[in-house]
Amino acid sequence: GIRRNDGVQEEVVWGAIVEKLFIDVLVDHVNKGDMQNGQFNSKVWTEILNELNMKSGRNYTKNQMKQKFHRLRAKHRIFSNLLQTTGFGWNPITNTVTAEDSVWTAYIQKVKNAAQFRRKGCDHYDLLGLIFNRSTATGGLHHSSGLEPPNSDEERRLDEEFVNTGVHVNLEDDNDNDGEDPMTTQTFERVTRSGKRTICQNTRISVVSIDTT
Repeated sequence: GIRRNDGVQEEVVWGAIVEKLFIDVLVDHVNKGDMQNGQFNSKVWTEILNELNMKSGRNYTKNQMKQKFHRLRAKHRIFSNLLQTTGFGWNPITNTVTAEDSVWTAYIQKVKNAAQFRRKGCDHYDLLGLIFNRSTATGGLHHSSGLEPPNSDEERRLDEEFVNTGVHVNLEDDNDNDGEDPMTTQTFERVTRSGKRTICQNTRISVVSIDTT
C-alpha cells in the first residue's frame, strides 16, 4: 500500500494531473449533493472510482482512492489551521504563507506536516474547501447506515482529528466584505527586523505586507 508521508511514492502513484482529476470528480459529486455528513456512501464511491479510472486511464482500487481522499482532507485541515494561527499571513501574489523563521520553526516542531507549506501554498485549496468545509463535512465520525466506516487505524485517526476542525479560510481579497469573514478578525503579531513587535488587528491575510523596517 501507500505509506503516508512517503512523498516519492505518492507522486509516482498519483501525480499532479491525476490528483487534479480526482479533486474535480469529488467536487462534481459534492455539487450534486452526494456527500452526507462529510462522507460518500459505497454507491457514490464506486461511481467516483469508475469516473477517475476512466478519465485517468489508471486502475486505482477503492482503497487507494479513499486513502488519497483522507490525505487530501488532512492536508486541507493542516493548511486551514496554519492560516488561522497568529503570526502567519498569506501572500496571494507569490502563493506563499508568510511568517518569521522563528514562528515557522516553532510551529513545525508541533505540526510536522505543516513543513510542506513553508515554500508554497496548498494546491487547489479553494476546490478542497468545497469538499471539506464545515457545510459539507460536519460530523466526520457519524457513520450512518449506508456510509462506510473507516477501514484502517489511519482513517479513524484522521476522522477523529477532523471532527470540528473542517474550517476553510477564504483567501480571496473581497472588497465587499461584510465584516463577518474570520479573516478580518484575526490578530497578527508582526516582528520587524529590529525586533520591534506590532499587533496588527483586522489585517486580511490576502493583503499582509512584510515590514522590513
